[in-house]
Amino acid sequence: FTSEGIIASATRQSTAQQVTEKWLGDEEGLTLNKIVVRAGDIQVTISGEGSVPDVNDLERALEEALNTNVALVVDYFPSTRLTPSGP
Repeated sequence: FTSEGIIASATRQSTAQQVTEKWLGDEEGLTLNKIVVRAGDIQVTISGEGSVPDVNDLERALEEALNTNVALVVDYFPSTRLTPSGP
């Protein structure tokens, strides 16, 4: 990696993060856990409960923001938050 390559990679990662957070919007109960950007491949991992927005919308938004075709995979792990009851 050159310093320019590292900066470009960090910029793509940051852009993908911002676009994905916007795509999730105010979906209460969903958490963005991880985004991995490698060239044109993007893997998004989310967890929680609730409706996941249309992944086609995310793919289009990422392609527009990054100005390139992307191969998107979204891993969704439904989960329930448990808390102990009081004494």
